[in-house]
Amino acid sequence: MHDAVHQSSPAKRGRGTTKWWRGVSADASLAAKPPPSRYACHLPRFAREDLMDMKEYPMLLPALALLFAAPEDRAPNPQIDYAGFATLTGDVRSVRARRLLDLAAFTAKAGEKGALILDARSADKFAAGHIDGAVNLPLTDFTAEALAAAIGPNRDRPILIYCNNNFSNHRAPVPLKNPALALNIQTFINLVGYGYPNVWELRDVVDFNDPRVGWTAGASSAGRT
Repeated sequence: MHDAVHQSSPAKRGRGTTKWWRGVSADASLAAKPPPSRYACHLPRFAREDLMDMKEYPMLLPALALLFAAPEDRAPNPQIDYAGFATLTGDVRSVRARRLLDLAAFTAKAGEKGALILDARSADKFAAGHIDGAVNLPLTDFTAEALAAAIGPNRDRPILIYCNNNFSNHRAPVPLKNPALALNIQTFINLVGYGYPNVWELRDVVDFNDPRVGWTAGASSAGRT
């Protein structure tokens, strides 16, 4: 039955060619053609080659779409929304790309009326060293109430953020973290997700001994200034 569905003329396929799912490549002359689907790029070369003539198995692409589709939680926790997080992350990406500031611009922005520097590192790391004037609210303590207490009622207030990965020192209190898991990324996403869209992020990698950074130590101020 499968052979009847997959039959093709010798002129088109060549006598020695069989189905790609049996592990044999299709006609090599088809390799130069672009794959007909975005899913084809995830397949082995022999599969991509044999996908060129979709008339022979028109149901293959829908099957591939199901194969590579993101799985759904079988028993989702109503208090955990991964799909919502993924959507939020995608929405924030383009916004964040326009909100990255070099050190000079970051310092100037922090000096504007109503601006707030928010340090989302742990309290002990903040006490060991932070940018002067920053307010500390660890990311793990983010809630709607805690953010309102630290930021105040103005949801459009300029909020400037930085994290360990903005520093070249690579030692306490700013040890380097995995770049893909840098605290700035999570902080930016969380602030926007909680309804604070006016977020700005330090882009540069700097030495905290540089006087321009304004590095200091001590406890957090109360915020809401």
